[in-house]
Amino acid sequence: MGHSLVRSDENGLFIKTGGHKFRPGAITGYCHAYRMDDGNLKAGNKVKARHIGGTPLAKLTLEDGTVTRWSEEYSWGKDRIEAPEDAQWLPNGSRDFSKQ
Repeated sequence: MGHSLVRSDENGLFIKTGGHKFRPGAITGYCHAYRMDDGNLKAGNKVKARHIGGTPLAKLTLEDGTVTRWSEEYSWGKDRIEAPEDAQWLPNGSRDFSKQ
């Protein structure tokens, strides 16, 4: 897992990894199961990140060891939705359904 620089443009935060651009925010098909927030990252931060092959997601491991996922820019642009408000997340970024 390489390190990626968090950058910002007119659409907000993004990283590049695996030859793709990824942004924070919930998208359909994934946000019910995975944490997809910005992880409190800011432009200029470096984060461990890798593209998850076969998906439009990148896995970001934050400084505290927890995980969030960002979506590839194309999916982010067309499939964004509101994240589930009541979701609880495990440190690995998966949803903790035992608390529902």
